[in-house]
Amino acid sequence: MKNIDSTPERKKSERERLGMPVSFINSRALTTLTTILLILLIILVFTQVAYVFQPIWLFIRFVSFPIIGSGILYYLFSPIVERVSEMGVSRHIPIIGIFILLILLIVWGIFSLYPVLAKQAEAFLANMPEYNTRLNEMLGDLPFNVEKALSQEPLSRFVSRINWNNITNNLQNLITSTFGGLSTFIGSVTQIAVGLVTIPVILYYLLLEGEKLPYNILRLVPPRIEPYVERVLLQANYYISQFVRSIITLAVLVGIFFWISYKIIGLDYALSLAFLSGLLNLVPYIGSIVSVIPALIIAILTSPMMFVKVIIVLMIEQLVESRLLQPFIIGGSLSIHPLTILFLILGAGRVFGVTGVLLVVPIYAVVKVIVKEIYYAFRRYSKLYPDN
Repeated sequence: MKNIDSTPERKKSERERLGMPVSFINSRALTTLTTILLILLIILVFTQVAYVFQPIWLFIRFVSFPIIGSGILYYLFSPIVERVSEMGVSRHIPIIGIFILLILLIVWGIFSLYPVLAKQAEAFLANMPEYNTRLNEMLGDLPFNVEKALSQEPLSRFVSRINWNNITNNLQNLITSTFGGLSTFIGSVTQIAVGLVTIPVILYYLLLEGEKLPYNILRLVPPRIEPYVERVLLQANYYISQFVRSIITLAVLVGIFFWISYKIIGLDYALSLAFLSGLLNLVPYIGSIVSVIPALIIAILTSPMMFVKVIIVLMIEQLVESRLLQPFIIGGSLSIHPLTILFLILGAGRVFGVTGVLLVVPIYAVVKVIVKEIYYAFRRYSKLYPDN
């Protein structure tokens, strides 16, 4: 005979009599709170033993440049290698062709691009005293112009309280500190040189055996989670490749547009400013805004009319980039909201510097894929979610 005390109804009534929150214990809220507490606990433990990971972080910083450089080149040229290898040609043939192309581009840059950039840099340094004089004159006239424009009460009282000498000194100190940061850049030349030597080696093996990497990773995971890991690898590879190809294509097109436009309006240092704009456009959204500052400074130090011309060029570029280039080249390849990208870049730049700015968007895309797969797996196997 079945004991009534052991039935589920009896146990449930006992728990209800004792006041146990059955619905809360078996609810999603408890699972969510537990997960949040575990994450906070992990963060707390990590902050207490962060010094243990300092050597690992230094190692990552040292190898990040060759890994990033070779990874970018791999995602740019891997479609060519795959297409040619599908035609029955050995992978070594397109790889050799790619390296020959890279060598030709480097030679062209050394003998054609570098002399022009160096000449413009020398001209800029030679004109620095003149620019400094013009800047001081403009800043010296600034209080008069502002007070004249804002002569009405109560703005005139506010303007009279402004310490224009401090503003001038702060601007000059900002310019001096910016150029002083070049010494730090020069100090990293050795690390860059080592990276340039190792990039071709890493790139060769990535192009030769890169497609085998996901399968080698799948061999290390249990069969039960192999489908999830495979989806993560495929989606992560897709998002990273889309991001790298689209952002570099956009940067090249923007640089070419600025070079042609600056040459047409007669702006000094056209090639250098266009080259700098292309590099800064590698950073989504923020880079395109920051890239216009050097051109505006040179234009306003040249003449008011040149400043107006540069403003017109920038308006046309922003219109073409936002309406034509970004929708067709980048589109929704990453499925990340622009505000999310903006906050990610600001936070990563503050914490990790330039490396964080360049890597935060693809890393976020990969982490997003991993979190989504974990969530879907949890929904499938957890009893907290009803079967559909």
